[in-house]
Amino acid sequence: MESDDVHVPIDANGTPESMRVLSSTLNVLPCADLMALRMLHMSVEAVQDEWIEGLATVISTLYERVERVERVERLRRAHSRLEFGRAAYRAAR
Repeated sequence: MESDDVHVPIDANGTPESMRVLSSTLNVLPCADLMALRMLHMSVEAVQDEWIEGLATVISTLYERVERVERVERLRRAHSRLEFGRAAYRAAR
């Protein structure tokens, strides 16, 4: 069976080992204390054996991070254009 699991090397003890990250499972936990867990929900395994209940939380958090990265990338491109323009100006003098 093909897996969509993502593995990355994580160095927790001086030696990197491949660990599963951001995998997910569809769950119903009928005996859970929280009503939300008794209903159909998605659990996200942030790092191997460490779970987050709430796919929407994970999605919104990752989306915010990606938006920040895109803003930083736009600033980096703008900075590169600035540096190029400055170099061209200096060369033309």
